[in-house]
Amino acid sequence: MRGWGGVKTIKVDTRILAATNVNLLDAVRSGKFRADLFYRLNVVSLHVPPLRERREDIPFLIDYFLKKYASKYRKPCKGLSPEAMDALPRYDWPGNIRELENVIERMVVLSDEETLSFESVPPEMKGLELKPEPSAPDMKSRIDGISRASEKQMIAEALAKTKQNRTRAAKLLGISRRTIQKKIREYGL
Repeated sequence: MRGWGGVKTIKVDTRILAATNVNLLDAVRSGKFRADLFYRLNVVSLHVPPLRERREDIPFLIDYFLKKYASKYRKPCKGLSPEAMDALPRYDWPGNIRELENVIERMVVLSDEETLSFESVPPEMKGLELKPEPSAPDMKSRIDGISRASEKQMIAEALAKTKQNRTRAAKLLGISRRTIQKKIREYGL
C-alpha cells in the first residue's frame, strides 16, 4: 500500500479571491499586514460599495434570498407586500448583504403566508425616511474621490514595487517621470 505522498509534481491552476473591509495598503504601511502577501494577492482590486449606496440592488437580493429560504424551510413565501418592499430599502444596512439575508431568512421562518406583510418587517426598519438620491455633482465628487484614491494607491504600490525609484515606477505605470513627481507631491507620498 502506498503512502499519502507522491513523487510527481502536479500543476494546479488556482485563483484566490480575498475580501476585506480594511484598507490593506494602509495596513502594509503601518506594519499590520505583510507587504509580500499584499503584493501577491493584489492582482486586481475591486471596490464594492456598501448596500446603502446601491439600494437599487435590494429588491433583487430580497427576491433571491426569499426563494432560497422559502425552499430551504419549505415555506409558501413568494414575495413581499408593497409596504414591506418599500420599507426595506429605506434602512441603511450597516451589516450589508449578510444583514439583509438574515432579515429575509427571519421573515420567512416566522411566516406561513405567501406574501410577507409589513408586520413581518423588523421594527427598526419601519418608518424610516428614504434619504434623497445624491445629485449629479455629489455623484461626480464621489467618483472623483474614488478615482483619486485608486490613483494614489496605484502610485504607492508602484513606488513600493520599485523601492521608491520614481523613474521605474513611472515606467511601470506608463506615465512620465514628471507626471509621477507631480502626483507624489499632490498626494503627499
